[in-house]
Amino acid sequence: MRSSQRAAQQQYKSLQKALAQQAKEQEREHAKLQAQAYESRIEVLRSVHADCSTPVDWSQLMWASPPPEPVLDDSRVRAAQAELGAYQPGFIERTFGGAKTKRAQLEAVVAGEESLARERHANAMARWEQAVALLRWQQRVGGGVLSGDVEAYRAVIEYWDVFDELEELGSAVEVASLSSREAEIDLYVNDDEVIPSQVYSLLASGKLSIKSMPVGQRNLLYQDYVCGSALRIARELFAVLSIQRVLVHVVADLLDTSTGQVEAQPVLSIVFPRETFARLNFSALDASDAMKHFLHRMKVRPRRRPS
Repeated sequence: MRSSQRAAQQQYKSLQKALAQQAKEQEREHAKLQAQAYESRIEVLRSVHADCSTPVDWSQLMWASPPPEPVLDDSRVRAAQAELGAYQPGFIERTFGGAKTKRAQLEAVVAGEESLARERHANAMARWEQAVALLRWQQRVGGGVLSGDVEAYRAVIEYWDVFDELEELGSAVEVASLSSREAEIDLYVNDDEVIPSQVYSLLASGKLSIKSMPVGQRNLLYQDYVCGSALRIARELFAVLSIQRVLVHVVADLLDTSTGQVEAQPVLSIVFPRETFARLNFSALDASDAMKHFLHRMKVRPRRRPS
């Protein structure tokens, strides 16, 4: 009994040690993932201008032909029919009467393949009809885009959902006005939700370090995000519309020191002419530095709270 008890105690200690080691490894992995998520978030905020929807060539789209109508694929039906036609009962089937059952099985296979072929063809036809309808709609809208029709512009903005990534980050985008040659956009930035207030880093021990982000670092990150978002808005609109100029107003809730109240105030207003915009290399530029190429007014700082 004493021997059995010692063995049980040793096993218990071993399991406790294994559990503690497992918990420690899980803690390290969780810390690593948190640090990676933070770094990824920072990279997204700094490079929001670097991505864009695929530009639409409306002139080419206007001449695009619809996809060919799908043809019924009955190759498997014909193969099943050929097997049925070639069936010759063997001696055992003729003797014991299994030929009728076997033929019925082959006929069922033919019927099943015919049903599947019709179903696949019906699904392919439905997808084809949708593709043709979409192409026709895009061509009608494209004609409006090329002629500068404002309603066509609005349909494209809604269908392509060009501002969805900015909105996923926590900002709100509103089309203030549209004309045949110009778009004016208001971007509302909630810096409390968008810009991190803490810095996450992984220590050599594998533990997670969490510190308050220095004010200067947060201001620079905020400025890069605001400028990058303005660039991204213009990129998206130039990619799908025929406009020649985009005006962006970035608005944030800021402390008005004269009233002590937090109010919505513009932090950046900028004009992007298409001609100047087209010369930028978005994969290499710094969003804040790029502002100097355009007429703008900027007063960027995260919200200051009343003390």
